[in-house]
Parts: sequence; C-alpha cells; structure tokens
Amino acid sequence: MIRFGFCTGPENLPIAAAAGCDYLEFNFSQIADMPEEDFQALQKTVESFPLRVEAMNGFIPARYRLTGPEADHDTPLPFVEEGLKRAAALGVKHVVFGSGGARRVPEGFPIEEANNQIASFARLVAALAAEQGITVVIEPLRKAECNIIRSVDEALGIYRLAGEPEGLAVLADLFHMAEEREDFSSILRAGSVLRHCHIANP
Repeated sequence: MIRFGFCTGPENLPIAAAAGCDYLEFNFSQIADMPEEDFQALQKTVESFPLRVEAMNGFIPARYRLTGPEADHDTPLPFVEEGLKRAAALGVKHVVFGSGGARRVPEGFPIEEANNQIASFARLVAALAAEQGITVVIEPLRKAECNIIRSVDEALGIYRLAGEPEGLAVLADLFHMAEEREDFSSILRAGSVLRHCHIANP
C-alpha cells in the first residue's frame, strides 16, 4: 500500500492533517539542534496529533565536512546520535541522507575517494540508526545541489560500497530524477533496497 507523507515543519501540523496525509516528514537538523525543553514540548504536541512523524530529511548540516581533505566523520557523530534518539522518540523510521552541503566534493578532489569517504560515514551512521530501529536512506541530488551521488544507481553504489549494512538503504526523488534526466529503470535495479521516495512536480 502506498502511503503519502508531507515534508514540512511542526508549524504546519494542522495543514498536513487537513490535506489527508498519512504521516509527516520533519527536518532532522532542526530537531537535533533544539534545546531539550523545546524538543519535549514538540514531542507532546506531536503525541497529541493524529499524524505521526515517520521520516526526517535535512540529515547532516553543511557545517560538517564529509568529503575532501578536511573531511571529519567523528565530530558530527554526537549530533547524529542525539538526533537519532529524538527521531526514534517521535516514531521516525527513515532519515533521508541528502545533505548536499556536507557531502559536496571540493574541486579537484578525486570522486572515487569521496565515494569511499561517504560510504565510510554511511556505515557509521547506519549502525547508530539501526540501534534506534531507523533506516538511513541515501538520497541522490540534482547537480544544482550537489556534485556527488546524483542518481539512484550511484546511491545504490554507495550502499554496496558501505557493505550493505543494516540501517542503510536508498531513496528515489522523482524531482531530482527528472532534473537529471535519469532513466526510471534505476528504480527497478534498486529493488528492495529502495525504502523511501520523494515526489515533487519538476
């Protein structure tokens, strides 16, 4: 059964309910960066609402570097771990790993090495996510937003390069696919590894 969510913020809870959505998709970084008292208040609001928060996007802020000579995978891990705990408390099952600013490859840096860096980081966060019953889904982005992982096939390649760990899967974004003129056969190749989709009018 296809279920439709709404990518939005807490301020639009009534709109999402009125629109007939099945669930909500919040911004991970916004939730992870909240003061604890603000998060507790948000949690109470969500728990009193008919829709659950089942997904989150906006995973890794651009203040963290995941690729290039200055890549640092240790510094963001406490942020990720705390955010995943909060996500689990809200009932989240999928966290979208787009994060174009954080994963953008510096000019002149080898793409193959950057792919290995992202796969290594994905393996780390997948382990943290699996502990919370969450799956991180790798999102391909259009070239206007990022210069690496721009197709479902490339996302699938990162998943395999990471060792196909529990807690990691792939996303297809129909807007990005249209912008990149990606053949929809890549969805078939992803098969059961495809766990989440984004839909927007290109």
